[in-house]
Amino acid sequence: MIKPPLNRFGNCHETLRRIRAARPMSLAWPRCRALGHAEWKKRARQAVFEALHYDPGPRNLRPRVVKQVETADFVGEKVVYRTAPWFETPAYFLLPKKGKPPYPAVYLMHEWGGNPLFGKERVIQFGNEPPILVEHQRLHHSGRGLANEFTKRGYAVLAADAFYFGERGPRGFANLPPKVDPYSLPIREAVAFHNQFGDSLFAAVRYLMWAGITWQGIFTWDDIRGVDYLVSRPEVDPNRIACTGLSVDAWRTNFLAALDDRIQASASIMWMTTGDAQHEPARRIARRAQRASDW
Repeated sequence: MIKPPLNRFGNCHETLRRIRAARPMSLAWPRCRALGHAEWKKRARQAVFEALHYDPGPRNLRPRVVKQVETADFVGEKVVYRTAPWFETPAYFLLPKKGKPPYPAVYLMHEWGGNPLFGKERVIQFGNEPPILVEHQRLHHSGRGLANEFTKRGYAVLAADAFYFGERGPRGFANLPPKVDPYSLPIREAVAFHNQFGDSLFAAVRYLMWAGITWQGIFTWDDIRGVDYLVSRPEVDPNRIACTGLSVDAWRTNFLAALDDRIQASASIMWMTTGDAQHEPARRIARRAQRASDW
């Protein structure tokens, strides 16, 4: 009797594992201690940037303010800036209502999970959230707006839409019109779009790969440009900038903190693992879960 595969790759799992094992990381720190940390960091960063296969060109933010925003916790602006000649990135730049500038700042990333019609709005509470967003924040953020919590503690915050999320997500395909207001969209239609989004997203990732570009490359350079925007603001202390994110944006946090010296502190939430560990056989994962529950 043939047993079903116990991993996401079925009978290809062993082949993929062997391909990965045949190409060890030549710049792994244990192999390169003799270089010294400064030289190792220089070479490792160069190798990572080359592996990202993405070049946004020279920095040219061309920022503009779209509207003013204010709640009991913060004042700020909705802004748009260029992360590349082909991208205009919408974001919220928020300032605390207490303390004096220049403020320490947090580059706050939104997670992947949740309805893709919302990006930066997942981590902010303006007081007009639709039920689908209220439920998301209840499940993943203890019912809080993370940006609100940071501003209440005296931090400036920049929260931007990641590529393919929020205002940077796809429009005008399947049954979704070219323009849509996610705040007024009926829940049934929002859920239907969420289901259509998955196929579109992975098709887009494949097209980027076939063009020799990585999605992580876009993420990383967008994030570096986000830090560029933060340090351009006179209200921000350029020597006190942190970043944080949940899930896939913890992954982004790891890249940004490793590749940009302007990041002085980082918190990677729910991504403290390796790629190999994510794809280990399901039986081993089940055993670990059982041991945890027994304990």
